[in-house]
Amino acid sequence: MFVAVFVLAPLVFALYISFTNWPLIGPYRSSACRTTSRAVPGPDVRARHRYTLLYTAIVTVPILALGYFLAVLVRARRRGSTLLRTVFFLPYVVGLTTLSFMLVLEAQPNSGAVNMVLRGSGSPTAAPPGS
Repeated sequence: MFVAVFVLAPLVFALYISFTNWPLIGPYRSSACRTTSRAVPGPDVRARHRYTLLYTAIVTVPILALGYFLAVLVRARRRGSTLLRTVFFLPYVVGLTTLSFMLVLEAQPNSGAVNMVLRGSGSPTAAPPGS
């Protein structure tokens, strides 16, 4: 069920959107013929492939090289590697800690949003107000 809701439904919707001209505001119109005609190989297919390979080389290779270099710096037992590890992983730890704290606040039995939604839907498991 979760796969259908969180994977398949967005995939089908993305496929549907790809055949339309869907602006953020206003009505959308179908552009299936124009979209599929651009996907069919034409006389400039080699140019498109060259452009894609060039873009991939320009973007992917430096990202991998920089990532590898930073991983070697963090892993090495050199002066300053502990500071680098802290700088790299601090945003992850702060974000995870903040998310955990927010979840604890939202799940409070008397004042949390989860309990308010349960109470509003008439659920018998919701804590009564003021308890």
